[in-house]
Amino acid sequence: MILLFSGPAGVGKTSITEVMEKCHGFKLLKSSLHLREIAIEKQIPISRKALQTIGDDLDIETNFQWIVDKVAIPQISRTMHHGRWLLDSIRKREQIAHFKKLEKFKVFHVHITASEGTIKTRFYERNLKGEENQYEKPYEELLQHPNEISSRQLDKFADFVLLYEKMTPAQAAEVILSKRPGE
Repeated sequence: MILLFSGPAGVGKTSITEVMEKCHGFKLLKSSLHLREIAIEKQIPISRKALQTIGDDLDIETNFQWIVDKVAIPQISRTMHHGRWLLDSIRKREQIAHFKKLEKFKVFHVHITASEGTIKTRFYERNLKGEENQYEKPYEELLQHPNEISSRQLDKFADFVLLYEKMTPAQAAEVILSKRPGE
């Protein structure tokens, strides 16, 4: 089973992902590891913006396939016995399509959303905490980025849309687990 999470920046995907890892045995597939390796190789200072640009370039170069071929498959092959993986950084419809073509795995796409006010509040709270992946742009500027525009539209392609408003990350994880197909 591969769970794919999409949704607006700051909506709370990371909080839910942490619960899925700690309490439900999912292994996180980290696209940032691959992007960081490329940044180091090209001697590009690592920032959220730089990693995003590298990812956008890879989308063009590989027709969006890199997220499967260079991120998911290598990480899954190292833990093939595990059986439960999660990628919380799906940003484009084409990336989802490539995952859905994987015949060996059930893929379940969850789009996580909330009201605009809740997302904005969470966005700024995350930045105030100084988390590793904090955003370098003000919220209003981030809303104009093509990846943010794209990720907010992925609800149309999701197997399940979670309105993540008045629940804890643990409650959100339980709702997701109750909606996904059997493993």
